[in-house]
Amino acid sequence: MLDQSTGVPESTWLGDLKRYEQSRRRELRPDLCTVGKKPFTHADQASKDRHFNPVLQKHSDPETERQYHASRREADLQQLNRARDVQLKREHERDVITHQDRWKGAKLPADSSSQVNEVPILSFPNSYAGYNILSNKAFDEHHWDKPAHRPLPQERGGKARLVPTHQVKDFNIVTNRYVRDHDEKTFRDEALMLLKNTETYRSRNYFDPVRQTLTDPSEEADLRAIEDANLVETMVAAEEAKPKSFKDRISNAYDIVNHKTTNSDQTRRIDETEAAKKARYRDRYEIDKVIKAYDIVAQDRELRRVEKVSYDRYRIPAERGYDILTQKDFGEGTKEQHRHLPAPQPAPSVWSRLHDGLSPIGAAEDATLRLPTQQWGRPLPGYSPHAAAMRTYSPRDRPELEFRGFPAQNGAPCPSQQGSPSLPLCLR
Repeated sequence: MLDQSTGVPESTWLGDLKRYEQSRRRELRPDLCTVGKKPFTHADQASKDRHFNPVLQKHSDPETERQYHASRREADLQQLNRARDVQLKREHERDVITHQDRWKGAKLPADSSSQVNEVPILSFPNSYAGYNILSNKAFDEHHWDKPAHRPLPQERGGKARLVPTHQVKDFNIVTNRYVRDHDEKTFRDEALMLLKNTETYRSRNYFDPVRQTLTDPSEEADLRAIEDANLVETMVAAEEAKPKSFKDRISNAYDIVNHKTTNSDQTRRIDETEAAKKARYRDRYEIDKVIKAYDIVAQDRELRRVEKVSYDRYRIPAERGYDILTQKDFGEGTKEQHRHLPAPQPAPSVWSRLHDGLSPIGAAEDATLRLPTQQWGRPLPGYSPHAAAMRTYSPRDRPELEFRGFPAQNGAPCPSQQGSPSLPLCLR
């Protein structure tokens, strides 16, 4: 005999191994290897439809039709019996007209232990009418219960009489006038007719093809506003989509035809950008100017240092006529020593000074010194961008020069020029 779970004979050694394997196995989904239900296909539905005729509402098989009607009659009978039992439990025991016992034959004997508790006893109204239907009197006058327990009568008001609208005659068709308030109602009809005609005209003539405008001025204004807003939005989107090089062009802010500025901020930014491009060249020239000024100051300092040497220092060797070290005469010959002329010049004679119109000895002209106002491209204190790059200083500006980094030697004028109120300062 084959085992249903393993498919092998039960009394064999292989069957014992299969059963032991299944007993030790833990299956997460036992239904994975089982055969599922057959799916309900369209063929099954078509076969089911062929068993029942939807036109005649009958089954094609007579036996099936007979069983269906039998089960239907049995269900209806059970429902009717159930409804009758409920009616007998809820209504009065005796008939209202014949006063006969309605429970006769249905009551259980007194010694019966079984009780019918299937249907609950609920309160049910004796009548839906507010009076006795036999005597047409209220329940407080004609009722089977005691007067103290009789239900009170319900007050019912009369209903308003409804008259159809077509039976109300408000207009006299003979005199062609309203029965009441003819003038007011005529004015009302004219206003309503005007409004109706206006609505009809606007619905049919919504757009004027000749003037190409809407009939309603307010709708025309709204449409114009919408079109303007859409146009502005399109122009702004197109302007934003342009590249930055196209938006920042000069012709976008300046009309080259009539030479008018349309966007002053953009032109100012363009000028600042162009000036920033050439800023490095300006810094170069400013630095060269400062370096040149310092070179002039250095040359002036060297010249002043040389001018402080007296000519008498070179006068004695010149009067001697030869070099005391080499014992060679001064001259231009091959065996003579070339003598360089000293930078200090001999003091002019009285006649020369009178002839040239110079001041007497001990007096000096007002000497000035030109110093730069910038240092390596950065303005020095007191520099103004609208002033010249160079300015003139006199000895009275000595505190300012010392503050700028050009102090006088030993904090005083040159020794050879003391006593003159307007002599140049000696720089280090």
